[in-house]
Amino acid sequence: MKKSILITMALTAGMLASAHAFDVYQQVEALDNPVVDASGAFITPGNFTIRVGTFNFSANFTLNNAAIQANASNLAVLNGNFTDVFSFDGTEGDSASLGVNADFTAPGNFYAYLLTTNTTWQANATWNSTSARPMYAWIQRDSNFSEMGIFAATSLNFAGATDEITDATANLQIQESNNALQVVVGIDRTATANNDFQLVPEPSSALLILGGLAAVGLRRRRA
Repeated sequence: MKKSILITMALTAGMLASAHAFDVYQQVEALDNPVVDASGAFITPGNFTIRVGTFNFSANFTLNNAAIQANASNLAVLNGNFTDVFSFDGTEGDSASLGVNADFTAPGNFYAYLLTTNTTWQANATWNSTSARPMYAWIQRDSNFSEMGIFAATSLNFAGATDEITDATANLQIQESNNALQVVVGIDRTATANNDFQLVPEPSSALLILGGLAAVGLRRRRA
């Protein structure tokens, strides 16, 4: 009997160990190529807010992006179809602690991540509802929300926090080398010295001006 109790205790301990809480990172970064405002100046901390979340127009990624474009000049509709996971303006700093950690490494270059645990993520109804949903970074000027850029990446979803090895990290990389990057709203200025990504001052106007150049909207990165 004693032996069977010890075996049972060992099995229980093993099950508990395999079910321990682990860290989950939801991250966005623009480190290799800067982001600039509508005038071409680097975005700076404290003047722009980057909202990380998902748009809910459609379960289909392509149709979702098309709906974002179609409503780019209607902030009320965009806000009504967006689920916020976290936001930052670059002044938070990186303490590697639970919560939002963010920093501007240089003018126009930044990174931020939400650090949580799998149990906390799954227990949060809003967060957990975005699991396996596309991650979007929505950058807006604080003094004029209509000046914006929206970025996503093909096949990149929020981590669902179901597995410590394969489902604990998601990282949206806004950079030229990311062939999956989609510039949903904004301008990919590959011809500039910095190969930067530019926000648009008023999406509807920008689309009229740049429509013939195919510079705004869904754009797959060059291989």
